[in-house]
Amino acid sequence: MIVYSDGTWVTGDADEITPDTATYIPDNSVFAAEVLKYRRVTVEKDQNGEVTSISEIPDEADETAAILAQLAETDSKVIRALRAIAAGTATDEDRTRLAELEAQAEELRTVLKALNEINA
Repeated sequence: MIVYSDGTWVTGDADEITPDTATYIPDNSVFAAEVLKYRRVTVEKDQNGEVTSISEIPDEADETAAILAQLAETDSKVIRALRAIAAGTATDEDRTRLAELEAQAEELRTVLKALNEINA
């Protein structure tokens, strides 16, 4: 099995030439069985170049959906602080919380924008 730097992989013989930017994993290994579970993976290696773990690279659509869900959750959390501000009963804690939530939302929007630019 060869795992390429973009996370894609192919199964095959040890006789195949593995590019410098890719990782060879024996097809009958535990790590190969882990790779087979996912469409794209990241291969972690130790300082000797030995594979130590495999992790999934989420599809862009899944990642976008997760970010949109986080944005919706963040939006729902601002309601109490906004209501207090509108009613004139806001405390410094309300204003601080609102600023924190807006900073979180801005980070998520930045990530979402980057994902959309990558997929464009």
